[in-house]
Amino acid sequence: MLSSMNSITQLQYQVLDSMMDDAEDVEQLYLGVRDQFALRDVIDAVNGLLLEGLIEIRYTNDEATAPLNPINHAMIHHYWFGPTSAGKSAWQSFADANST
Repeated sequence: MLSSMNSITQLQYQVLDSMMDDAEDVEQLYLGVRDQFALRDVIDAVNGLLLEGLIEIRYTNDEATAPLNPINHAMIHHYWFGPTSAGKSAWQSFADANST
């Protein structure tokens, strides 16, 4: 879990920001940041946010290939994600700290 001593990165913020109104998949997340970040960085950010408990899987495109339990990280592109309560808090904290 993300500790209060740590903060999210700009990429993690943008990933969270993309899913604040609706669940998103890796493709949609990448389309939103492709001018700044590589696809591999988006995938790494998604996996990191999952491990930190800041996002969760909402559904899958293919239960056989990408089951909801256990998560198949090799098939991350089949999942759709949304923020957890902790993710929303981290997103808001980043926004507050970086507002000008």
